Formats: sequence, C-alpha cells, structure tokens
Amino acid sequence: TDPGLWRKFVPVAFHVTYWDYLGWNDPFAQSVFTDRQRAYAAAWNARSVYTPGFVHQGREWRPGNPTPSPAKPGILTVEHASTGSGTVRFAPTTPSAQKNYTATVAILGGDVRITVKSGENAGRSLSHDFIALHLAAIPLTAQADGTFTGAFSAPPTTLPATPRRALAAWISTPNNQTPLQATGGWLP
Repeated sequence: TDPGLWRKFVPVAFHVTYWDYLGWNDPFAQSVFTDRQRAYAAAWNARSVYTPGFVHQGREWRPGNPTPSPAKPGILTVEHASTGSGTVRFAPTTPSAQKNYTATVAILGGDVRITVKSGENAGRSLSHDFIALHLAAIPLTAQADGTFTGAFSAPPTTLPATPRRALAAWISTPNNQTPLQATGGWLP
C-alpha cells in the first residue's frame, strides 16, 4: 500500500458502460459513471472518451504529465457510522465567499478479481480496487462558525459484494465536478 493513499491521493475507479455493446459487460459499470466521464470530456473540449481515462484534480491526466501540488482549500472530515450513514464537515482554510458546496460520498469495493468472458482480455483474470459502487451527492449547509456540514444515509443493501470496502469523499462547488478537497479510508 502506498503511504500517500488517502492523504495525498484518493483513488476512485468509475467503471463505464460504453463497452457493453461489444459484449464486454462490466458488472461494476453504471451509466451515471459514463455520464460523469462524458461531462469531464465536454469540459476539456475532448471529442471522445476512452479507457482507462485518468482525472487528477479535475483535469485530464496521462502518464508522464506533471501533477501540480493542489491548493489547500480546507479540512474535510467524514464520520461514518457502523450503520453506513454519516456526516461530512468542510472547514475552509480562509473565510469562504462560496455559499454552496456539495460533498460526494462514494462507497468503494476492492480486492476484486473478475474473469473476462470476451473481448481483447477474454480468459484473463483482472484485479480491481477502488471501484465506485455507490455515489451520493450531499448539499452542505453553511454553519455560523464558517464550516459547511451535511449528512448522508446508508447506501442500498443491494451493492455488489466485494472482499474489501472503502469510503471516499470530496468537496466541489455546485455544477462543477472538480474536487477541491478529498479524503477517504478503508472501512472495517
């Protein structure tokens, strides 16, 4: 495990549906994740989407590209109860002129192996980690102390079974997918 995991970077793998028509059905793909990738591509004025596609701090990233140090917008904390529900708190570093923030909370699956049935990887067993299984967008409410808070409900009980689970959360402004701050960790 990389020592920077959850502190320096928060990986989330959004499996997409656009290969399904070729018979390459991915059990973790969701159309909302495909839509998310297309929204990023539109923001970058890209003419197409591809896999694997990497996003770093809201920008398209390819191996070899520099990864600039992020700004330090504030402190994001998440409290996760054993019931699956929880709270999010964002404390901006400086008083915020921004009046609205959205927290996105993702339940992730890990240590997954899938045997591919068709396509260029047919017969291969592929490992997957940090698979987005469920996303919840939570509008945060401004508090008198300058922080922003919100609560999230437990995810559906119908999520695919995975050997390992994690939670990732990030803050953005409404109508903008670019994360301002992110955090995460493995779940018990």
